[in-house]
Amino acid sequence: MSRRPTTYAPSPDVIVVGAGPAGAVVARRLAEAGADVLVLEAGPDTRDLRRLPALTLPLHAEDPRARPIDARVPSGETLGLWRGRGPGGSGAINGAAWTPAPREVIETWTGFDPRRYDDGLARAEAVMAPAEVSASPLAEELANTLGIPLQPGRLTIETGGERRDPWTAYAPEPAGARLRCDARVRELILSPATPDGPHSSTSVGGVVLDDGERLGSPAVVLAAGAIDTAHLLLGAADNAATMMDPAHNAALRSVGADAREHPEVLLDVPAPLHAMLSASPQGILGARIPLAIGGRRLEIRPYETAFHKAIPGLPKMAPQIGIALLDPRSASTVDAAVRLEARPDASDRQALDAGAELVSGALSTLAGGRGRPAGEEVRRHTGYSQHLYGTAAMGTVTDAGGRIEGLGGLRVADASILPPGLGAGPYASVFAVAEAVSESIASDMRDGLAR
Repeated sequence: MSRRPTTYAPSPDVIVVGAGPAGAVVARRLAEAGADVLVLEAGPDTRDLRRLPALTLPLHAEDPRARPIDARVPSGETLGLWRGRGPGGSGAINGAAWTPAPREVIETWTGFDPRRYDDGLARAEAVMAPAEVSASPLAEELANTLGIPLQPGRLTIETGGERRDPWTAYAPEPAGARLRCDARVRELILSPATPDGPHSSTSVGGVVLDDGERLGSPAVVLAAGAIDTAHLLLGAADNAATMMDPAHNAALRSVGADAREHPEVLLDVPAPLHAMLSASPQGILGARIPLAIGGRRLEIRPYETAFHKAIPGLPKMAPQIGIALLDPRSASTVDAAVRLEARPDASDRQALDAGAELVSGALSTLAGGRGRPAGEEVRRHTGYSQHLYGTAAMGTVTDAGGRIEGLGGLRVADASILPPGLGAGPYASVFAVAEAVSESIASDMRDGLAR
């Protein structure tokens, strides 16, 4: 891997923590606005690695772009939540599916004007260029059998099928932002409120790296992802500076207490239907089928290929259909540990079971018409979409601009601030909200206001 010469200003205008999707957006937009931006990325410099096709998920320890974070599930078992490392973050390793949140969901976000989402999404789509992909014959037949229209799939892929990673697409460095990899932030530098002085609230004045190096800045934007951002905020709750302000400290201590993960049931596709998969799929997931059961929002996902063909090291398995719950009520928690469905809501599993039964019946009908023995059971597996979000949701911990009351100089701009019940995978919404937060920060900069 080649080395890239880099220099760092002693005190940039803005420090962005994380070079994933949100970090790429914020760094580009604030650099364009004239700010001196330094991006700190915990992972290695992976910019010179070959970009992978969207059909490949490099979810294994040997790939420097990916890392697993242990999460406890209700059965007591440990699940690895895969997250990206290096520039591009999870956007360089995920399925590249682009599904914006429904308008009726965005309209419920506290203090957030839905037009900001629309504008942010439009700016993001101009950069990420999601392309519509064709549905497989299986997806079309399944939708026809269920009597539900297909929702076209869109993927952020290049013309050659490679995943369009956010850091490359947004290109913050040509705009003037600087990147420092292998720079994991350990904690925020905090100064207590001074009622008779210049700071009426606790202020963030920079960050401390793992090796103890201190980097000062009047503005810090957290874009490290729902888990790592939560850990930094929880660390701030234990800082003496915030403990002097009990009301605002309580908000920090609520970080990670009401997160969401999308539970998903996977059904093995019966053998007679394997020939109906796409001959040349462009990604793991193409079209999808929206499903409403008892007022709950679900999504049927006809995966385009068997997962062992996409993820190195997996044993051979059948292709699968996913049924995901997009408005879970079960709360996941993030503190020193990550616990999925830590506070379960029985209605979630009831909705998933009903969806799985419906799809299983449709698969049996389709397979029965192709020689499969009647009544043969469709195998079922329980899992998660790996979409954890909402650890510092707007309306509870943050406001619509990513601010935390009582903590000056700090913004949050990643999946942490997405509210529960998103109604879609979070990827597109991360970009839309990061664009909105960036515009809010840039507006404050133009007005000469404290960040």
